[in-house]
Amino acid sequence: LLTLMSALYVGFTLYAFMIQHRDSERVAERVHEIQGLSDLILQSQDLVRPLIAHITRQDPRAALEFRQLATRGQATIRRLSANRAVTGEEGELLARITVEMDETLRFGERILARGPSQTGEQLRYLNHITGDHLHALQKKLLDWHRDELRQTEALRTAITQRRQSLLWLTGALILLASLLLVGTLWYYDRILVTPLLAIGRSTNVLASGDLQHRLAVDSRDEIGLLAANINRMAVSLDSMKERLRQAADTDALTGMLNRRAFSAIVERELANGRGCALAMLDLDHFKQINDTHGHAAGDAVLKHVATLCQQSIRNGDFCFRYGGEEFIILMPDTTLDYAQIVMERCRSAIERAT
Repeated sequence: LLTLMSALYVGFTLYAFMIQHRDSERVAERVHEIQGLSDLILQSQDLVRPLIAHITRQDPRAALEFRQLATRGQATIRRLSANRAVTGEEGELLARITVEMDETLRFGERILARGPSQTGEQLRYLNHITGDHLHALQKKLLDWHRDELRQTEALRTAITQRRQSLLWLTGALILLASLLLVGTLWYYDRILVTPLLAIGRSTNVLASGDLQHRLAVDSRDEIGLLAANINRMAVSLDSMKERLRQAADTDALTGMLNRRAFSAIVERELANGRGCALAMLDLDHFKQINDTHGHAAGDAVLKHVATLCQQSIRNGDFCFRYGGEEFIILMPDTTLDYAQIVMERCRSAIERAT
């Protein structure tokens, strides 16, 4: 979405630049046209001055000045004709103005060709030009000039309004892009950053050894799947840790608790302030069994004795293989008299088994 908004903004900016460039060209063409019309009006007015000077004073410079003004007028007409803004009715009007300008120039040349004795006829020609052609030409040029001014002002107003609209639209696009960016950041913070930070904190707790800790699974997306997998891994590690602890605390031959477990359990029971009875057993003549029947037979005897001891004690009592043929029975919350009863029951079971 951000990429799309960026592309739209860039495209809109280019479009606005093209529109502004086109409008600037149109205004420049209009201004150029108005300037040409102004020049043409002034030049048409100036055409009279050398003619009057020729008639009244026989000024020898009048012909040269008239032809120079005529050349500039014709150049202005050609420049206006080449302007792309001069089309339609304006083109037709320019064509008529061109014809009338050419006729005016021919009349001027005829006046300049007359001698001093023909002053009356020259004045009649001049009045004819001024009254019938030059005034009509100037009127048309002035009308065209006023019309161009109105159109240019309307164009400027339209360009100003369009520019304001483009600015408002650009501001709206920037605001929309900003809101989209903020919303995207908030969305990704909610569905990605915050859950990942929570997962990081939970993995630190698991790494510290608390394998009972579990992550909250609030979604079914990739983050939720990751949290669920971490929870399954924690359960597996906790189960493995428990199995390892049991293996470390269990005698591999007899399945009884070993000396390591004995130390931990005694420390725990004493820390709880519970009174305990403790009994030690030792099998007589066990070395003779190993020497006579072999170590496999001795191992079988140890397993059987361990089974008899575990069957003779109560639930809540602990039976340990302390080492070799030595066993310890720990009886929490037990008096000495009752401990003697338990141990006598265990001894009798072993005696019957032999």
